[in-house]
Amino acid sequence: TVDSAVQAMRQGAGNGRTLWWAAGLFGLLSMLGKEAGIVLPAVTIWTDLFFGRGWQRWAGDRGAGWWRDRTVWLGLLRDHSLFIGAAAAMVAMRLALFLSGEGRLMYGEAQFGFLQHPLDITSGYILLATGLWWVPQEVYAWPVLAKVGVIMLAIAAIVALTRWLGRIVPFAVGWMVLTLALTL
Repeated sequence: TVDSAVQAMRQGAGNGRTLWWAAGLFGLLSMLGKEAGIVLPAVTIWTDLFFGRGWQRWAGDRGAGWWRDRTVWLGLLRDHSLFIGAAAAMVAMRLALFLSGEGRLMYGEAQFGFLQHPLDITSGYILLATGLWWVPQEVYAWPVLAKVGVIMLAIAAIVALTRWLGRIVPFAVGWMVLTLALTL
């Protein structure tokens, strides 16, 4: 069950070298199977940042200023080094294929369009997340104030939900942002 898996993580079970190597191998295979797996290092580190301080294997300070403790960051990088290495290898392979003319970027040349239209794309993704799948294409024609209003409303909703449900809300929002980062 999920409770027993969480309990095992809190007790430090499953931290053996064999499982660590297996996780790295399956992480690489996930990236080769679907390129969106490249966000695996980011989402696993994100999970550790939100929930890891309750786990026995958490290195460093667990108090309010934990994020200032250098051992925490070094430990996270060490623990996730296989995922980070696999993602770096995948990015290097895709860029080499793209630059040699043998491949393309996942979403084509327009993949970096976010840098040109961040307000349009951010408000469009927010509307997409609410289930309004047909609206994001129309956002480009909206006035700037309407786009800013959508973003401000989303921020207000996140703050209200966080006060009601706790840290799971910013965790879920961050997870969604990290997994959608490739499509930006």
